Amino acid sequence: MPVPTKSIANSARRATRTMSRTSPKAAKNIADLLRAADQNSGYGVKVIVFRDPATLPTARALIEKHVLDGKPIADRSMPRMTSLTSLYGGASTHEFAMARILDDAINGPAPADERHRFESVGFVREIDGAVVEGAYIVLSKAERGGCVTVAQSLTKKQHEGFKEVLLRLDVQAKDEEVVVFLFLICLDGRPESWLLNYCSDVFVVDTYEPEPDASFGFSVSAMKLEQSHTIGVGKVACEVTTTTANRIRYRWGDFVAATLEERAMLYLNHEGLSWRRISKLFGVDDHVKVWRKLKDIARRVTVQPPTGWREKYFDCLGLDPGEEDGSSEGSEEDTPPSDDDAEQWEDELPPKRPRRRIV
Repeated sequence: MPVPTKSIANSARRATRTMSRTSPKAAKNIADLLRAADQNSGYGVKVIVFRDPATLPTARALIEKHVLDGKPIADRSMPRMTSLTSLYGGASTHEFAMARILDDAINGPAPADERHRFESVGFVREIDGAVVEGAYIVLSKAERGGCVTVAQSLTKKQHEGFKEVLLRLDVQAKDEEVVVFLFLICLDGRPESWLLNYCSDVFVVDTYEPEPDASFGFSVSAMKLEQSHTIGVGKVACEVTTTTANRIRYRWGDFVAATLEERAMLYLNHEGLSWRRISKLFGVDDHVKVWRKLKDIARRVTVQPPTGWREKYFDCLGLDPGEEDGSSEGSEEDTPPSDDDAEQWEDELPPKRPRRRIV
């Protein structure tokens, strides 16, 4: 007698969920082991892809400081730098001035780091590292054991020619024991899918909604560690706050989720609130979508609610704490979804309600 297809599907889902469950302590140990096993990124070209040009100035300044301080970028260790040169086109006067101002705001009253130099070259806005002449200029500004950074735009039309130039630049940088950071603004296409074949490392900087008390945020992903992102390795977030004294304070931390709303949902589930109750609290018409969107993140060891998060998050997101305590839904148990609940959600169509949807 043939086995019903639905039973096979349910059994497969149950087996997958069982295998994927890892205790927070075990997950943390695995993450630490992976970080320890990862080799130093070494010399060569490191490409950092930017999805949003608005994140470039601040993210570049903080990544440069991270490199000079000898700290890893998204869990990828870098060589100790004896110097760092921030390179700008001679016509990019606004960008050059902004970089100096950001550097002063980040360092605060501390003396300027003499290892960090700012230099403008030529008469163009961007030094084009996608051509041989631009790559030569970039490499000529780096000292042995040092680092040079440069930013430029990259279009799809430039991809093919850029591959050969990038490969040669990477080989030369390794031979001369220097690190070259190329900050690429990519508004079309996703070049990180092929860039790793032509350089030492690829990172992606993306938008990130910071905590309510921060001004600005961004995330950094190491593409060489992409398969480890699900356990919290190779992807970090940075939150930036501008003070009244014209200083910039920042903090790096684990990446949990890109938006404040997603993090609030995860924290509530971490503290025991069911996905059904969470969907009602946020006015989402489909609890299945909430569960599917966030269930993998909820198993990460990095899902650890910060102290005092409820008051800040609820006020910022306009949530009603009275709905959370179940006063209007007293008969429903406030527990995380079971395997049977999950299977029922996947097999049944969700009810239609005139509320907003999570896409």
